[in-house]
Amino acid sequence: MLRMFVFVVLALLALPAYAVNVVGDLLDQTTTHCTFRLDGGAWTADLPVVGTPKRCEWNVDGVSVGAHNVTARAVKIDPTWGRLESVDAVPLAFSRPATPVAPSGLTLTP
Repeated sequence: MLRMFVFVVLALLALPAYAVNVVGDLLDQTTTHCTFRLDGGAWTADLPVVGTPKRCEWNVDGVSVGAHNVTARAVKIDPTWGRLESVDAVPLAFSRPATPVAPSGLTLTP
């Protein structure tokens, strides 16, 4: 029983975990946050920059099937000047593919 449990745990650890992120490089390393807009909708809440060097990152795993456009802005929260935003980045166009259709006409053959 313990062997089966260990096998199942190891098999689950071997499964790849995919995350689809929009990533943007930051030329100004004093940037503190980024905000994104999908298909001309509302801007996201400010997301903290990540990494060294700093970059913007936004997970788009939950987008619907089809074509999309993402736009980003760099944000700096300055103690003296307040919130400073860049102009919009050049939009990124991408498409999420549909899942394949299940096979049909299954039969047994010798």
